[in-house]
Amino acid sequence: MPRRGPSRLSKAWLEERHACASQLDPFVEECGDDAKPSRVVFERAQARGLNVIWGCVRLMEAADRPAFIAFTLEVRVPAVDALLERDPEDRIRRQAERDVATDTALTAPTAEDAELAARHALRSTSGAGLDEGPVREAMEDFLAAAILGDR
Repeated sequence: MPRRGPSRLSKAWLEERHACASQLDPFVEECGDDAKPSRVVFERAQARGLNVIWGCVRLMEAADRPAFIAFTLEVRVPAVDALLERDPEDRIRRQAERDVATDTALTAPTAEDAELAARHALRSTSGAGLDEGPVREAMEDFLAAAILGDR
């Protein structure tokens, strides 16, 4: 059960927050149309390949988002370090630098800002030629712990 936020997740709740249509039916098939936020629901959605980062940043309280943004900056450090070894005019390096500057400047991040910071971390990681999997997993684990509590 989340510390705060909705007591139930439904297709309507997802639609109200503009979830991708391709995510709606698989969520309902996997978790039902009246799912109580829980570690089991999170893990089932994760196993199904659903975008749990998208959902979690929308469940997260606004006061918790800056810590998640900071975490996205932390997990991309190896990628950014590798990109900084490249020519200063390298397009991917410049994009990573802009992404870090954008995410560092956030003072009252929205759910959309938090989702974008997660995408920036993944983009830097793949741009550096590193495996996105551990970065995605770390961000998902951070969000699950923030919303659902520790395991």
